[in-house]
Amino acid sequence: MFTMILLSTISMYVTASNCNTSEALPNGVISPTNLSCPTSLCWCDARCSIDNISSRLDVPFANVYDYLNGSNITLRLDMYSCSNAKTRQTPLPIAVVIHGGGWKDSSFKEKSSTVAKGLSLSFASHGFLAVSIEYRCERGTGGDRLWTDAVADARTAVQWLRANSKSLPVAVNTSQIFAIGTSAGAITVAGMTFMPLKETEITGNIQAGVSVSGCLFNDTTSLPPNRSVWNHLYQANSSSPPYMDIHGTCDPVVPYANASNRPSTEGRRNESCSAVDTQNYLARNNAKSYLVPIPGAGHVPASSLYIPPYNTTLFGFLVRELHLDSTSCS
Repeated sequence: MFTMILLSTISMYVTASNCNTSEALPNGVISPTNLSCPTSLCWCDARCSIDNISSRLDVPFANVYDYLNGSNITLRLDMYSCSNAKTRQTPLPIAVVIHGGGWKDSSFKEKSSTVAKGLSLSFASHGFLAVSIEYRCERGTGGDRLWTDAVADARTAVQWLRANSKSLPVAVNTSQIFAIGTSAGAITVAGMTFMPLKETEITGNIQAGVSVSGCLFNDTTSLPPNRSVWNHLYQANSSSPPYMDIHGTCDPVVPYANASNRPSTEGRRNESCSAVDTQNYLARNNAKSYLVPIPGAGHVPASSLYIPPYNTTLFGFLVRELHLDSTSCS
């Protein structure tokens, strides 16, 4: 059993209205597990200032058909890295950053949003090549397309990075790629982690996934209270990449708990999933996963990712799962 729930004693920040924190924490919580980043490792602290981060923006990586607007569109990405990384002898790991926005058409260009850019700059300052991507935002097309197309686009970005690794701004290690996303981007990362790769996507695999306010969608054809049949598109198992979800216990958008006990409202699929439901499913299937609750926090508590204990837990996870403890920073 690899699923672990990491609890913090810190009382947090963005409290949703009508949040009942007594319901947010499930029964059977596992004792906190130490994933803190070892202070002796260079990956655990920022190594260059924001002023010393270089960028390459609006790089096209795919041309795809947008089913919402009925036309082809070009997907682009932004890359960030420490300016001194070009002189490094050791290739950099890659952080693929996936913005949120509810798959709304208006959120298509949010790769440079405050949250996505902030995460990109943070990972770049820690020695990663950070890559913030665009993906199709097709809310309104119906069915599973709004999120399966997003997963396909994110995997295409990873494929592009591997295929073009020799021409990137810095030398990279393409066996050390992880994805991190917020909200809709977090659900996209969960899909990248647990949806089987198609034959055309083999080089789009990631070594780890991190969701901030994410989940896996349940099969909404099953009605409450029997919502226990998980979407057939997911195939989580012990061979799946390691996964972490950092989640506010008072999240009013993607619930932390209890979503499986209430009906979907106005067809909102995210009300048929929650952080706890997702972890229970992953545990049943022996997937290696971690749930990091932020007590009292709401949806996408991004500021928490830059302070202890959540920043050290995040980088501790990455050090362990990307095997950075054996990778030099020089």
